[in-house]
Formats: sequence, C-alpha cells, structure tokens
Amino acid sequence: MPVPVALRVVPGLLPVVVVAGRRLGRAKPAEFGGRVGAPWVLDLSGVRACDLLGVGMLVAVWRRARAYGGELRLVAPSQAVEDALAASGLRRLLAVFPDVASAVEG
Repeated sequence: MPVPVALRVVPGLLPVVVVAGRRLGRAKPAEFGGRVGAPWVLDLSGVRACDLLGVGMLVAVWRRARAYGGELRLVAPSQAVEDALAASGLRRLLAVFPDVASAVEG
C-alpha cells in the first residue's frame, strides 16, 4: 500500500512534501518534486517508523534533490526515523529541522 503524500506550498512558493503514512518506505521518489536549485522540504512529523525501504527512498530523494541543484531538508523525524538515519549514515548527510518554518528558512 502506498504512503499518502501531500504537497503544499508555503509562503515564498517553497514546496513542502508532507508524508502522511505511519511508515516511511512505500512512497515513490518521483512524488517528491521540487524546484531546480531550491531546497526540498520533507515533513516527516507524521511518520513513526522507517525500515530499509524508507532509508532507500530517502537516499533516492536526496540524490534527486542534489541532481536538481537543491538539498533535502527533513522536518521533525520521530526517534525511530532518527535511529534509522543514524544507523544508515544518512544523518550526517541530511539537514534535520524541528519544524517547517525553520526548514524553509534554512
């Protein structure tokens, strides 16, 4: 079953992808579109688990953001997601913010 993903635009026209599923890993990287050269903000506040599929999806989105000249910014990951980021080594590559406003400001 796919993870529900919603795209909303915050003031300043920066897209923020909100992942609504409880487990990260079934979303397709193509659903996480951003503008060329702009940061990609991924709101994970509703995600409570992250398995190998989720880690792989984050790597794919991170690579896609970099290919478009941007960076991936994560918002409010749960402790389980933080643990998966640390175990995979992604934590040192990805910027993590406590809320959407601070991720947008960078």
